[in-house]
Amino acid sequence: MSRVVRHPASFLGFAALMLGFPIAARFMRPPAANPSEPVSPVIEVAMLRAGLTPEALASSGVDSNEAAALVSKFQGAFDADPAALSNADQAYGKLRVETDSLRRKVQSGLASQGEVDELKTIAAEFEAAEAKREDVLNDLFAAATAGLAPDELATLQAIRANAHWSLPSEFLVAEREQEEWVKLRDALSNEKICAKYGDPVNPDLNDFLSSCRSELPVSMAKIACDANLAAVKQALSSTMGD
Repeated sequence: MSRVVRHPASFLGFAALMLGFPIAARFMRPPAANPSEPVSPVIEVAMLRAGLTPEALASSGVDSNEAAALVSKFQGAFDADPAALSNADQAYGKLRVETDSLRRKVQSGLASQGEVDELKTIAAEFEAAEAKREDVLNDLFAAATAGLAPDELATLQAIRANAHWSLPSEFLVAEREQEEWVKLRDALSNEKICAKYGDPVNPDLNDFLSSCRSELPVSMAKIACDANLAAVKQALSSTMGD
């Protein structure tokens, strides 16, 4: 019997646009030259938080030269206000602690009416801080990706929007309903677990996974990732000074 868990969970998903992709030939490009001055680890972490991972870039058709240029643009935008992200993080973290603490007290029934009213104010401030932090990352993403081809940018935006599903990048480019995202996650887990233990795959999940892989946006993103990932990683590694 397969070891995969089949009961669905409830998640809040994001809808992504169905995307067009360039032909596979354009994905095969030479690696970028090493930059002379590597960027700091802070930039690397900020890029990952903004959704600019090697896998996302490669799946979007971004080549090594574009990846190196993207890092330079990201660093320029970051350096324009180097404290913006850390300040947003600090405000978010402080308000999250305060909100969680006060919410637990209210839920326990031990809070005064004043504290109940205060929770509404703090919760609103927390939501604003969360939005502010996301705005900073959005601005960095926009600055870094300026100049990318429209199809590359659209694909990268879709992958970023769906990144919370924690699936391989190529699957994040297509539009799906929440139930389909959950089923796709289960299908990939089923495939992995059955391969590890030698169990027969769940036929329904396996058929669904095969169907997802055959979708044109998914298959083209997979081609792009396979063609570009090694060179993109090398370019980013050189730029990051790893």
